[in-house]
Amino acid sequence: MQSVFHRLKIGKINVLDIKVETLSDDVLQLKIGIDLELLGKDGSSKPVLLVHVNVHLSLRIMQSKLVIEKCLTDAVHIELLPGTAVGNLVGMLSKTLNSLLPNVLCPILQVVLELLNVLLGTLNSEMPVGNLGSVHYAPAGPPSFQDGQMLQTLIASLGDTNGNTITQVPAGLSAPVPLTDHTSKLLLSSSLLRPLLELLVKRGQFNADITQQMLSGDIPMTTSELESILPGVSGLPANTPLVIRIKISDTPVISMQNGNLRVTLKAIVEVLTQKDSDQLLVLDVGIKLAAQLNILGTKLHLSVAIEK
Repeated sequence: MQSVFHRLKIGKINVLDIKVETLSDDVLQLKIGIDLELLGKDGSSKPVLLVHVNVHLSLRIMQSKLVIEKCLTDAVHIELLPGTAVGNLVGMLSKTLNSLLPNVLCPILQVVLELLNVLLGTLNSEMPVGNLGSVHYAPAGPPSFQDGQMLQTLIASLGDTNGNTITQVPAGLSAPVPLTDHTSKLLLSSSLLRPLLELLVKRGQFNADITQQMLSGDIPMTTSELESILPGVSGLPANTPLVIRIKISDTPVISMQNGNLRVTLKAIVEVLTQKDSDQLLVLDVGIKLAAQLNILGTKLHLSVAIEK
């Protein structure tokens, strides 16, 4: 019998599912279904036994870290593969594996949990937002697990350059995007983007004075060209350079359409003479922007372009 175990080794560990139950504000109960492929030590990579076992972890949340308080396993279920010559020893195999597996799997899960704690530690941080201030984000609670994937909800607060909190962003997404592969994804709520854009508007980051020198093309920005476009405008000094002044007049409206981010801004557009700033024309306009989020290196970039 001893020689049978000397010829077995773990070839592969498959995590089938992870179920999480919250017992209290700081205690989680995890049930992890695991399949083990046991190989013979004859050099073959073909498994000779499949073992299914459930591991029960009791975790306590201590200072934003997960700590294992208890690790237990259920009775194992053994599946003999064709060609395995230990069928009459299943009872003894089960008894031995029930004794050995907690000492094998629990240390492995401890290492995985330590790596997870390192990852979660990076989620409590402060991110500068240009010259506006910073966003401080931290885990809103323990991570949840679904279909072998982990979802960590963050709570964020926007602060100014003096460290004062401007707004607290509610945690959570109204409709989380389903994850279809094993890559990491960052899901952002419009509740986070809206106060950032509002702060940009408040600081005048979207306001602009547009002159001929800033534009490319052959259309001159002059009073004569303006009269040719708008026949109702007349009596202006000929060929006087113009400036178009754009000032955002209201808070931005953010919407998601088919996975695409849209930003709508209300603005006052003035047409002025460049030299004396004489007001020639005033318009109320709506500006629609297509926004795109990208992660470049370790930074999140937001780019916007006027929809055509």
